[in-house]
Amino acid sequence: MQPNDQPLDADPLLNLGIEQIHAGQFAAAVQTLQKALALFQNVQDGAGIVSTLANLGVAHRYLGQPAQAIVCYQQALELGRQIGAQPFFMASTLNNLGIAYNSNSRFQAALECFQQARLFYQQMHDRRGEANVLLNLGITHAYLNRPQHADQFYQQALHVAQSLEDAELEVRLRQLIASVAKGSRSGRYLESLAAENPVEAHYQSGTTFLEQGRYQEALAAYNSAIRLAPKAAEAHQGKAVALYRLAQLPEALQACEEALRLRPNFAEALHIKAGILLAQGKLQDALIACERAIQLCPTAAAAYHLKAGILKEQGKIYDAIQSCEQAIQLNPDLLLAYELKDQLQAIASYEEGLNLLNSQQYAAALDRFNDLTQSRLKFAEAFYYQGLALGNLGRHEAALAAFDAALQINPTFDQAYANRDAALYNLGRMEEALDLYNTLLASQPDYAYGHYRRGVLLDQLGRYDEALASLQRSIQFNPQFAPAYLSQGIVLDHLGRPAEALQALNESLRLDPNSPQAQNSWRIVSQKLSSITGDVF
Repeated sequence: MQPNDQPLDADPLLNLGIEQIHAGQFAAAVQTLQKALALFQNVQDGAGIVSTLANLGVAHRYLGQPAQAIVCYQQALELGRQIGAQPFFMASTLNNLGIAYNSNSRFQAALECFQQARLFYQQMHDRRGEANVLLNLGITHAYLNRPQHADQFYQQALHVAQSLEDAELEVRLRQLIASVAKGSRSGRYLESLAAENPVEAHYQSGTTFLEQGRYQEALAAYNSAIRLAPKAAEAHQGKAVALYRLAQLPEALQACEEALRLRPNFAEALHIKAGILLAQGKLQDALIACERAIQLCPTAAAAYHLKAGILKEQGKIYDAIQSCEQAIQLNPDLLLAYELKDQLQAIASYEEGLNLLNSQQYAAALDRFNDLTQSRLKFAEAFYYQGLALGNLGRHEAALAAFDAALQINPTFDQAYANRDAALYNLGRMEEALDLYNTLLASQPDYAYGHYRRGVLLDQLGRYDEALASLQRSIQFNPQFAPAYLSQGIVLDHLGRPAEALQALNESLRLDPNSPQAQNSWRIVSQKLSSITGDVF
Protein backbone atom coordinates (compact mmCIF):
# COMPACT_ATOMS: atom_id res chain seq x y z
CA MET A 1 0.00 0.00 0.00
CA GLN A 2 1.30 3.45 -0.94
CA PRO A 3 1.16 6.51 1.36
CA ASN A 4 -1.68 7.97 -0.69
CA ASP A 5 -3.74 4.89 0.28
CA GLN A 6 -3.50 5.54 4.02
CA PRO A 7 -6.68 5.24 6.10
CA LEU A 8 -8.61 8.44 6.45
CA ASP A 9 -8.39 8.42 10.28
CA ALA A 10 -4.59 8.69 10.51
CA ASP A 11 -4.29 12.47 10.10
CA PRO A 12 -7.38 13.22 12.22
CA LEU A 13 -5.88 11.14 15.03
CA LEU A 14 -2.64 13.10 14.80
CA ASN A 15 -4.55 16.38 14.92
CA LEU A 16 -6.64 15.14 17.85
CA GLY A 17 -3.49 14.20 19.73
CA ILE A 18 -2.09 17.69 19.19
CA GLU A 19 -5.34 19.24 20.45
CA GLN A 20 -5.21 17.03 23.53
CA ILE A 21 -1.69 18.25 24.25
CA HIS A 22 -2.91 21.84 24.11
CA ALA A 23 -5.78 20.97 26.40
CA GLY A 24 -3.35 19.46 28.92
CA GLN A 25 -4.72 15.94 28.36
CA PHE A 26 -1.28 14.41 28.02
CA ALA A 27 -2.10 10.78 28.89
CA ALA A 28 -5.00 10.77 26.42
CA ALA A 29 -2.70 12.37 23.84
CA VAL A 30 -0.20 9.53 24.22
CA GLN A 31 -2.90 6.94 23.55
CA THR A 32 -4.25 8.85 20.54
CA LEU A 33 -0.83 9.46 19.05
CA GLN A 34 0.20 5.82 19.47
CA LYS A 35 -2.85 4.81 17.40
CA ALA A 36 -1.93 7.40 14.76
CA LEU A 37 1.67 6.15 14.76
CA ALA A 38 0.56 2.57 14.09
CA LEU A 39 -1.57 3.70 11.16
CA PHE A 40 1.24 5.78 9.65
CA GLN A 41 3.68 2.87 10.10
CA ASN A 42 1.28 0.48 8.36
CA VAL A 43 1.36 2.58 5.20
CA GLN A 44 5.03 3.58 5.60
CA ASP A 45 4.18 7.29 5.65
CA GLY A 46 7.53 8.72 6.75
CA ALA A 47 6.32 12.28 7.23
CA GLY A 48 3.36 11.11 9.31
CA ILE A 49 5.57 8.88 11.45
CA VAL A 50 8.07 11.68 12.09
CA SER A 51 5.40 14.21 13.06
CA THR A 52 3.64 11.74 15.35
CA LEU A 53 6.88 10.73 17.09
CA ALA A 54 7.77 14.37 17.70
CA ASN A 55 4.40 15.06 19.29
CA LEU A 56 4.59 11.87 21.34
CA GLY A 57 7.84 13.24 22.69
CA VAL A 58 6.02 16.40 23.75
CA ALA A 59 3.28 14.45 25.51
CA HIS A 60 5.76 12.22 27.38
CA ARG A 61 7.80 15.29 28.32
CA TYR A 62 4.81 16.96 29.97
CA LEU A 63 3.92 13.72 31.73
CA GLY A 64 7.33 13.86 33.40
CA GLN A 65 8.60 10.91 31.38
CA PRO A 66 11.85 12.28 29.89
CA ALA A 67 13.26 8.83 29.05
CA GLN A 68 10.27 8.01 26.83
CA ALA A 69 10.38 11.52 25.35
CA ILE A 70 14.06 11.05 24.48
CA VAL A 71 13.35 7.80 22.63
CA CYS A 72 10.56 9.44 20.61
CA TYR A 73 12.68 12.46 19.69
CA GLN A 74 15.66 10.29 18.74
CA GLN A 75 13.51 8.14 16.46
CA ALA A 76 11.94 11.23 14.92
CA LEU A 77 15.36 12.72 14.22
CA GLU A 78 16.78 9.53 12.74
CA LEU A 79 13.84 9.09 10.36
CA GLY A 80 13.76 12.82 9.67
CA ARG A 81 17.34 12.67 8.41
CA GLN A 82 16.47 9.71 6.20
CA ILE A 83 13.48 11.38 4.54
CA GLY A 84 15.09 14.83 4.29
CA ALA A 85 12.89 16.60 6.83
CA GLN A 86 12.76 20.38 6.73
CA PRO A 87 15.52 22.23 8.63
CA PHE A 88 12.92 23.79 10.92
CA PHE A 89 11.69 20.36 12.02
CA MET A 90 15.24 19.19 12.67
CA ALA A 91 16.08 22.33 14.65
CA SER A 92 12.89 22.21 16.71
CA THR A 93 13.22 18.49 17.47
CA LEU A 94 16.89 18.82 18.44
CA ASN A 95 15.92 21.66 20.74
CA ASN A 96 13.17 19.57 22.31
CA LEU A 97 15.52 16.60 22.69
CA GLY A 98 17.97 18.87 24.48
CA ILE A 99 15.23 19.92 26.90
CA ALA A 100 14.37 16.27 27.54
CA TYR A 101 18.04 15.48 28.20
CA ASN A 102 18.17 18.33 30.71
CA SER A 103 15.10 16.93 32.47
CA ASN A 104 16.91 13.58 32.63
CA SER A 105 20.08 15.29 33.97
CA ARG A 106 22.05 14.37 30.81
CA PHE A 107 23.46 17.85 30.45
CA GLN A 108 26.35 17.15 28.09
CA ALA A 109 24.00 15.44 25.63
CA ALA A 110 21.68 18.44 25.95
CA LEU A 111 24.51 20.82 25.05
CA GLU A 112 25.29 18.82 21.92
CA CYS A 113 21.63 18.92 20.83
CA PHE A 114 21.34 22.66 21.38
CA GLN A 115 24.54 23.33 19.43
CA GLN A 116 23.23 21.28 16.50
CA ALA A 117 19.88 23.05 16.67
CA ARG A 118 21.64 26.40 16.65
CA LEU A 119 23.38 25.52 13.39
CA PHE A 120 20.03 24.76 11.76
CA TYR A 121 18.51 28.03 12.99
CA GLN A 122 21.51 29.95 11.68
CA GLN A 123 21.19 28.17 8.34
CA MET A 124 17.54 29.30 8.15
CA HIS A 125 18.38 32.83 9.38
CA ASP A 126 15.80 32.23 12.12
CA ARG A 127 17.00 34.68 14.74
CA ARG A 128 14.18 33.99 17.19
CA GLY A 129 14.88 30.28 17.07
CA GLU A 130 18.56 31.00 17.64
CA ALA A 131 17.73 33.19 20.64
CA ASN A 132 15.74 30.33 22.15
CA VAL A 133 18.61 27.85 21.69
CA LEU A 134 21.12 30.33 23.14
CA LEU A 135 18.87 30.64 26.18
CA ASN A 136 18.72 26.85 26.56
CA LEU A 137 22.51 26.61 26.24
CA GLY A 138 22.81 29.13 29.05
CA ILE A 139 20.31 27.23 31.20
CA THR A 140 22.20 23.97 30.67
CA HIS A 141 25.50 25.56 31.70
CA ALA A 142 23.74 26.94 34.77
CA TYR A 143 22.67 23.40 35.68
CA LEU A 144 26.32 22.37 35.27
CA ASN A 145 27.28 25.16 37.71
CA ARG A 146 29.14 27.13 35.06
CA PRO A 147 27.79 30.63 35.73
CA GLN A 148 30.23 32.44 33.45
CA HIS A 149 29.39 30.23 30.49
CA ALA A 150 25.70 30.53 31.27
CA ASP A 151 25.90 34.32 31.40
CA GLN A 152 27.71 34.46 28.06
CA PHE A 153 24.89 32.57 26.34
CA TYR A 154 22.23 34.62 28.14
CA GLN A 155 23.83 37.82 26.89
CA GLN A 156 24.00 36.45 23.35
CA ALA A 157 20.30 35.56 23.49
CA LEU A 158 19.41 39.02 24.77
CA HIS A 159 21.58 40.62 22.09
CA VAL A 160 19.62 38.75 19.40
CA ALA A 161 16.32 39.96 20.88
CA GLN A 162 17.62 43.53 20.96
CA SER A 163 18.86 43.31 17.36
CA LEU A 164 15.36 42.17 16.36
CA GLU A 165 13.95 45.14 18.30
CA ASP A 166 11.55 42.71 19.95
CA ALA A 167 10.97 44.09 23.44
CA GLU A 168 8.49 41.34 24.27
CA LEU A 169 10.96 38.60 23.38
CA GLU A 170 13.60 40.31 25.49
CA VAL A 171 11.25 40.46 28.49
CA ARG A 172 10.38 36.77 28.17
CA LEU A 173 14.05 35.85 27.95
CA ARG A 174 14.84 37.84 31.09
CA GLN A 175 11.97 36.17 32.95
CA LEU A 176 13.24 32.70 32.04
CA ILE A 177 16.79 33.60 33.02
CA ALA A 178 15.52 34.89 36.36
CA SER A 179 13.52 31.70 37.00
CA VAL A 180 16.64 29.57 36.47
CA ALA A 181 18.67 31.87 38.71
CA LYS A 182 16.15 31.15 41.47
CA GLY A 183 16.86 27.44 41.09
CA SER A 184 13.72 26.50 39.20
CA ARG A 185 14.07 23.55 36.84
CA SER A 186 10.36 23.24 36.25
CA GLY A 187 7.48 25.62 35.83
CA ARG A 188 8.55 28.42 33.56
CA TYR A 189 11.42 26.45 32.12
CA LEU A 190 8.85 24.15 30.61
CA GLU A 191 7.43 27.23 28.91
CA SER A 192 10.75 27.91 27.15
CA LEU A 193 10.26 29.62 23.84
CA ALA A 194 11.24 26.10 22.94
CA ALA A 195 8.81 25.12 20.74
CA GLU A 196 7.97 21.72 21.98
CA ASN A 197 4.64 23.31 21.18
CA PRO A 198 3.25 22.46 17.73
CA VAL A 199 1.69 25.93 17.60
CA GLU A 200 5.18 27.35 17.79
CA ALA A 201 6.23 24.98 15.02
CA HIS A 202 3.53 26.31 12.71
CA TYR A 203 4.36 29.88 13.72
CA GLN A 204 8.06 29.43 13.03
CA SER A 205 7.28 27.74 9.72
CA GLY A 206 5.25 30.79 8.78
CA THR A 207 8.15 33.06 9.69
CA THR A 208 10.53 30.98 7.59
CA PHE A 209 8.17 31.05 4.61
CA LEU A 210 7.88 34.84 4.95
CA GLU A 211 11.64 35.22 4.81
CA GLN A 212 11.71 33.04 1.70
CA GLY A 213 8.99 35.09 0.00
CA ARG A 214 6.58 32.12 0.04
CA TYR A 215 3.65 34.17 1.29
CA GLN A 216 0.80 31.80 0.49
CA GLU A 217 2.55 29.00 2.38
CA ALA A 218 3.27 31.38 5.26
CA LEU A 219 -0.42 32.24 5.42
CA ALA A 220 -1.34 28.55 5.56
CA ALA A 221 1.16 27.96 8.38
CA TYR A 222 -0.19 30.86 10.45
CA ASN A 223 -3.76 29.67 9.87
CA SER A 224 -2.72 26.23 11.16
CA ALA A 225 -1.29 27.85 14.29
CA ILE A 226 -4.50 29.83 14.78
CA ARG A 227 -6.65 26.71 14.45
CA LEU A 228 -4.65 25.11 17.26
CA ALA A 229 -4.47 28.25 19.40
CA PRO A 230 -7.09 30.85 18.39
CA LYS A 231 -5.88 33.22 21.10
CA ALA A 232 -2.24 33.27 19.97
CA ALA A 233 -1.74 36.95 19.15
CA GLU A 234 1.61 36.29 17.46
CA ALA A 235 -0.04 33.95 14.94
CA HIS A 236 -2.63 36.58 14.01
CA GLN A 237 0.15 39.14 13.67
CA GLY A 238 2.11 36.80 11.38
CA LYS A 239 -1.03 36.19 9.34
CA ALA A 240 -1.40 39.95 8.94
CA VAL A 241 2.13 40.19 7.52
CA ALA A 242 1.51 37.36 5.05
CA LEU A 243 -1.75 38.94 3.87
CA TYR A 244 -0.02 42.32 3.55
CA ARG A 245 2.68 40.77 1.35
CA LEU A 246 -0.09 39.18 -0.74
CA ALA A 247 -1.61 42.68 -1.18
CA GLN A 248 -4.79 41.61 0.64
CA LEU A 249 -4.86 44.78 2.71
CA PRO A 250 -8.39 44.69 4.23
CA GLU A 251 -7.85 41.09 5.37
CA ALA A 252 -4.39 41.99 6.68
CA LEU A 253 -5.83 44.83 8.73
CA GLN A 254 -8.52 42.53 10.12
CA ALA A 255 -5.88 40.00 11.24
CA CYS A 256 -3.88 42.80 12.82
CA GLU A 257 -6.91 44.07 14.72
CA GLU A 258 -7.52 40.55 16.04
CA ALA A 259 -3.93 40.37 17.30
CA LEU A 260 -4.41 43.70 19.06
CA ARG A 261 -7.76 42.62 20.51
CA LEU A 262 -5.99 39.67 22.08
CA ARG A 263 -3.03 41.80 23.19
CA PRO A 264 -3.78 45.55 23.13
CA ASN A 265 -0.18 46.53 23.87
CA PHE A 266 1.37 44.37 21.14
CA ALA A 267 3.94 46.82 19.74
CA GLU A 268 4.89 44.73 16.72
CA ALA A 269 1.25 44.33 15.68
CA LEU A 270 0.77 48.09 15.97
CA HIS A 271 3.83 48.57 13.77
CA ILE A 272 2.37 46.28 11.11
CA LYS A 273 -1.02 47.95 11.39
CA ALA A 274 0.66 51.28 10.70
CA GLY A 275 2.33 49.83 7.61
CA ILE A 276 -0.98 48.47 6.31
CA LEU A 277 -2.73 51.79 6.88
CA LEU A 278 0.11 53.57 5.10
CA ALA A 279 -0.35 51.26 2.10
CA GLN A 280 -4.07 52.09 2.15
CA GLY A 281 -3.30 55.81 2.13
CA LYS A 282 -4.80 56.34 5.60
CA LEU A 283 -1.88 58.46 6.69
CA GLN A 284 -3.17 59.98 9.93
CA ASP A 285 -4.42 56.62 11.23
CA ALA A 286 -1.08 55.10 10.24
CA LEU A 287 0.79 57.79 12.17
CA ILE A 288 -1.34 57.24 15.28
CA ALA A 289 -0.68 53.48 15.22
CA CYS A 290 3.04 54.02 14.63
CA GLU A 291 3.39 56.51 17.47
CA ARG A 292 1.58 54.10 19.78
CA ALA A 293 4.06 51.37 18.79
CA ILE A 294 6.94 53.73 19.57
CA GLN A 295 5.38 54.61 22.91
CA LEU A 296 5.24 50.92 23.83
CA CYS A 297 8.74 50.18 22.52
CA PRO A 298 10.75 53.44 22.32
CA THR A 299 13.95 51.63 21.30
CA ALA A 300 12.48 50.17 18.09
CA ALA A 301 14.46 51.79 15.29
CA ALA A 302 12.24 50.23 12.62
CA ALA A 303 9.20 52.03 14.03
CA TYR A 304 10.94 55.39 13.70
CA HIS A 305 11.87 54.46 10.13
CA LEU A 306 8.22 53.65 9.38
CA LYS A 307 7.13 56.91 11.00
CA ALA A 308 9.53 58.76 8.71
CA GLY A 309 7.91 57.10 5.71
CA ILE A 310 4.45 58.17 6.87
CA LEU A 311 5.60 61.74 7.49
CA LYS A 312 7.17 61.79 4.03
CA GLU A 313 3.82 60.90 2.46
CA GLN A 314 2.21 63.67 4.52
CA GLY A 315 4.71 66.13 3.06
CA LYS A 316 6.34 66.75 6.46
CA ILE A 317 9.83 66.35 5.11
CA TYR A 318 11.85 67.89 7.92
CA ASP A 319 9.93 65.95 10.59
CA ALA A 320 10.55 62.81 8.56
CA ILE A 321 14.30 63.54 8.46
CA GLN A 322 14.29 63.90 12.25
CA SER A 323 12.52 60.55 12.62
CA CYS A 324 15.11 58.92 10.34
CA GLU A 325 17.89 60.32 12.48
CA GLN A 326 16.27 58.80 15.59
CA ALA A 327 16.11 55.42 13.82
CA ILE A 328 19.79 55.63 12.91
CA GLN A 329 20.74 56.66 16.43
CA LEU A 330 18.96 53.59 17.82
CA ASN A 331 20.31 51.23 15.16
CA PRO A 332 23.35 52.49 13.22
CA ASP A 333 23.15 49.38 11.00
CA LEU A 334 19.63 50.10 9.71
CA LEU A 335 20.52 50.77 6.06
CA LEU A 336 16.93 51.52 5.04
CA ALA A 337 16.93 54.50 7.39
CA TYR A 338 20.04 55.93 5.72
CA GLU A 339 18.50 55.44 2.28
CA LEU A 340 15.26 57.14 3.29
CA LYS A 341 17.15 59.99 4.93
CA ASP A 342 19.08 60.55 1.68
CA GLN A 343 15.80 60.65 -0.23
CA LEU A 344 14.25 63.08 2.25
CA GLN A 345 17.24 65.41 2.20
CA ALA A 346 17.11 65.34 -1.60
CA ILE A 347 13.41 66.27 -1.50
CA ALA A 348 14.16 69.11 0.92
CA SER A 349 16.92 70.48 -1.32
CA TYR A 350 14.70 70.01 -4.37
CA GLU A 351 11.86 72.01 -2.82
CA GLU A 352 14.27 74.75 -1.71
CA GLY A 353 15.64 74.89 -5.25
CA LEU A 354 12.15 75.19 -6.75
CA ASN A 355 11.26 78.03 -4.40
CA LEU A 356 14.46 79.86 -5.33
CA LEU A 357 13.83 79.24 -9.03
CA ASN A 358 10.27 80.55 -8.80
CA SER A 359 11.53 83.67 -7.02
CA GLN A 360 14.08 84.17 -9.86
CA GLN A 361 17.07 83.57 -7.57
CA TYR A 362 18.71 81.52 -10.29
CA ALA A 363 22.25 81.33 -8.90
CA ALA A 364 21.06 80.15 -5.48
CA ALA A 365 18.66 77.67 -7.12
CA LEU A 366 21.53 76.35 -9.24
CA ASP A 367 23.57 75.67 -6.10
CA ARG A 368 20.75 73.48 -4.71
CA PHE A 369 20.30 71.54 -7.94
CA ASN A 370 24.07 71.16 -8.37
CA ASP A 371 24.19 69.50 -4.95
CA LEU A 372 21.36 67.17 -5.94
CA THR A 373 22.86 66.14 -9.26
CA GLN A 374 26.17 65.35 -7.56
CA SER A 375 24.55 63.29 -4.78
CA ARG A 376 24.23 59.51 -4.71
CA LEU A 377 20.56 59.78 -5.65
CA LYS A 378 19.98 60.55 -9.30
CA PHE A 379 16.57 61.68 -10.53
CA ALA A 380 15.60 63.36 -13.76
CA GLU A 381 13.82 66.35 -12.24
CA ALA A 382 16.99 67.55 -10.49
CA PHE A 383 18.89 67.71 -13.79
CA TYR A 384 15.89 69.29 -15.51
CA TYR A 385 15.63 72.17 -13.05
CA GLN A 386 19.40 72.51 -13.04
CA GLY A 387 19.04 73.07 -16.78
CA LEU A 388 16.33 75.69 -16.26
CA ALA A 389 18.50 77.59 -13.78
CA LEU A 390 21.47 77.45 -16.16
CA GLY A 391 19.33 78.61 -19.08
CA ASN A 392 18.05 81.58 -17.12
CA LEU A 393 21.66 82.46 -16.33
CA GLY A 394 22.47 82.38 -20.06
CA ARG A 395 24.61 79.24 -19.79
CA HIS A 396 22.90 77.38 -22.64
CA GLU A 397 25.63 74.82 -23.34
CA ALA A 398 25.61 73.69 -19.71
CA ALA A 399 21.80 73.75 -19.73
CA LEU A 400 21.83 71.46 -22.75
CA ALA A 401 24.04 68.97 -20.90
CA ALA A 402 21.67 69.05 -17.92
CA PHE A 403 18.63 68.35 -20.10
CA ASP A 404 20.50 65.50 -21.78
CA ALA A 405 21.22 64.01 -18.35
CA ALA A 406 17.54 64.28 -17.41
CA LEU A 407 16.53 62.50 -20.62
CA GLN A 408 19.08 59.77 -20.06
CA ILE A 409 17.31 58.95 -16.79
CA ASN A 410 13.79 59.45 -18.18
CA PRO A 411 13.65 59.17 -21.99
CA THR A 412 9.99 60.29 -22.07
CA PHE A 413 10.40 63.46 -19.98
CA ASP A 414 8.35 65.83 -22.17
CA GLN A 415 9.39 69.10 -20.52
CA ALA A 416 13.05 68.18 -20.77
CA TYR A 417 12.70 67.70 -24.53
CA ALA A 418 10.98 71.08 -24.91
CA ASN A 419 13.65 72.93 -22.94
CA ARG A 420 16.43 71.03 -24.68
CA ASP A 421 15.00 72.39 -27.93
CA ALA A 422 15.09 75.88 -26.45
CA ALA A 423 18.74 75.46 -25.45
CA LEU A 424 19.67 74.29 -28.96
CA TYR A 425 17.66 77.15 -30.46
CA ASN A 426 19.60 79.63 -28.31
CA LEU A 427 22.80 77.97 -29.52
CA GLY A 428 21.66 78.12 -33.16
CA ARG A 429 21.58 74.31 -33.51
CA MET A 430 18.00 73.59 -34.64
CA GLU A 431 18.95 70.80 -37.04
CA GLU A 432 20.58 68.92 -34.16
CA ALA A 433 17.35 69.11 -32.19
CA LEU A 434 15.47 67.73 -35.17
CA ASP A 435 17.90 64.82 -35.48
CA LEU A 436 17.19 63.91 -31.86
CA TYR A 437 13.46 63.53 -32.54
CA ASN A 438 14.05 61.58 -35.73
CA THR A 439 16.13 59.08 -33.76
CA LEU A 440 13.69 59.00 -30.86
CA LEU A 441 10.62 58.42 -33.03
CA ALA A 442 12.35 55.63 -34.93
CA SER A 443 12.36 53.63 -31.68
CA GLN A 444 9.13 55.07 -30.20
CA PRO A 445 6.85 55.75 -33.20
CA ASP A 446 3.74 56.24 -31.04
CA TYR A 447 5.28 58.92 -28.79
CA ALA A 448 2.78 61.76 -29.33
CA TYR A 449 4.85 64.44 -27.63
CA GLY A 450 7.87 63.57 -29.78
CA HIS A 451 5.83 64.07 -32.97
CA TYR A 452 4.53 67.35 -31.55
CA ARG A 453 7.99 68.76 -30.79
CA ARG A 454 9.29 67.59 -34.16
CA GLY A 455 6.41 69.44 -35.82
CA VAL A 456 7.20 72.63 -33.89
CA LEU A 457 10.86 72.45 -34.92
CA LEU A 458 9.99 71.84 -38.59
CA ASP A 459 7.65 74.83 -38.48
CA GLN A 460 10.47 77.00 -37.09
CA LEU A 461 12.70 75.77 -39.91
CA GLY A 462 10.05 76.72 -42.47
CA ARG A 463 9.36 73.10 -43.49
CA TYR A 464 5.60 73.48 -43.14
CA ASP A 465 4.33 70.40 -44.98
CA GLU A 466 6.56 68.11 -42.93
CA ALA A 467 5.56 69.99 -39.78
CA LEU A 468 1.87 69.49 -40.54
CA ALA A 469 2.34 65.75 -41.10
CA SER A 470 4.22 65.38 -37.82
CA LEU A 471 1.54 67.29 -35.89
CA GLN A 472 -1.20 65.16 -37.42
CA ARG A 473 0.61 62.05 -36.16
CA SER A 474 0.81 63.60 -32.70
CA ILE A 475 -2.96 64.17 -32.73
CA GLN A 476 -3.50 60.63 -33.99
CA PHE A 477 -1.68 59.20 -30.96
CA ASN A 478 -3.15 61.70 -28.46
CA PRO A 479 -6.41 63.32 -29.67
CA GLN A 480 -6.77 65.24 -26.38
CA PHE A 481 -3.44 67.10 -26.60
CA ALA A 482 -4.37 70.78 -27.01
CA PRO A 483 -0.85 72.11 -27.88
CA ALA A 484 -0.75 69.86 -30.97
CA TYR A 485 -3.95 71.46 -32.32
CA LEU A 486 -2.54 74.91 -31.53
CA SER A 487 0.65 74.21 -33.48
CA GLN A 488 -1.38 72.61 -36.27
CA GLY A 489 -3.38 75.84 -36.54
CA ILE A 490 -0.20 77.93 -36.69
CA VAL A 491 1.32 75.71 -39.41
CA LEU A 492 -1.90 75.77 -41.46
CA ASP A 493 -1.87 79.56 -41.23
CA HIS A 494 1.73 79.56 -42.47
CA LEU A 495 0.57 77.40 -45.39
CA GLY A 496 -2.08 79.98 -46.27
CA ARG A 497 -5.02 77.84 -45.14
CA PRO A 498 -6.67 80.13 -42.55
CA ALA A 499 -10.07 78.39 -42.53
CA GLU A 500 -8.51 75.05 -41.59
CA ALA A 501 -6.21 76.86 -39.19
CA LEU A 502 -9.21 78.35 -37.40
CA GLN A 503 -10.81 74.90 -37.04
CA ALA A 504 -7.63 73.55 -35.43
CA LEU A 505 -7.45 76.54 -33.09
CA ASN A 506 -11.10 76.08 -32.12
CA GLU A 507 -10.30 72.49 -31.12
CA SER A 508 -7.28 73.66 -29.13
CA LEU A 509 -9.44 76.15 -27.23
CA ARG A 510 -12.11 73.53 -26.62
CA LEU A 511 -9.51 71.36 -24.92
CA ASP A 512 -7.74 74.24 -23.16
CA PRO A 513 -9.99 77.35 -23.06
CA ASN A 514 -7.54 79.34 -20.92
CA SER A 515 -4.48 79.08 -23.17
CA PRO A 516 -3.29 82.67 -23.87
CA GLN A 517 -1.26 81.53 -26.89
CA ALA A 518 -4.25 79.74 -28.42
CA GLN A 519 -6.49 82.74 -27.75
CA ASN A 520 -4.00 85.12 -29.38
CA SER A 521 -3.47 82.84 -32.40
CA TRP A 522 -7.24 82.45 -32.84
CA ARG A 523 -7.65 86.24 -32.81
CA ILE A 524 -4.93 86.75 -35.45
CA VAL A 525 -6.21 84.00 -37.76
CA SER A 526 -9.87 85.01 -37.39
CA GLN A 527 -9.02 88.62 -38.31
CA LYS A 528 -7.03 87.39 -41.32
CA LEU A 529 -9.91 85.15 -42.43
CA SER A 530 -12.43 87.93 -41.87
CA SER A 531 -10.44 90.26 -44.11
CA ILE A 532 -10.58 87.61 -46.84
CA THR A 533 -14.22 86.52 -46.54
CA GLY A 534 -15.80 89.55 -44.97
CA ASP A 535 -17.30 87.33 -42.27
CA VAL A 536 -17.07 88.27 -38.61
CA PHE A 537 -15.88 85.50 -36.23
